[in-house]
Amino acid sequence: MHLCDNPSCVRPSHLKEGTHKENIRDAATKQRLGRGAARGTKHWKAMFTEADILTIRKRCAAGEKRSTVAASFGVSAGHIGLIVRRKLYASVKDPHG
Repeated sequence: MHLCDNPSCVRPSHLKEGTHKENIRDAATKQRLGRGAARGTKHWKAMFTEADILTIRKRCAAGEKRSTVAASFGVSAGHIGLIVRRKLYASVKDPHG
């Protein structure tokens, strides 16, 4: 079981012996499994903050090309399209409706 909760960590001192059941319980408690798992901007691998998502959607709604927006965030235009169409980060709501 990881004590530091950094998935890429390989330090033996950051590991604790435990059964599979204990490890699953620990992961569930830390919202790393199933429906209770952290999603969107709260996921540990999230690339964007909520402010980033709102900025992306606003820039695209204003007519800026997705490829231009994508280049400024270091992702593909397709990725931006998924964000704009709310296929990714659907939980991020526009505060103005």
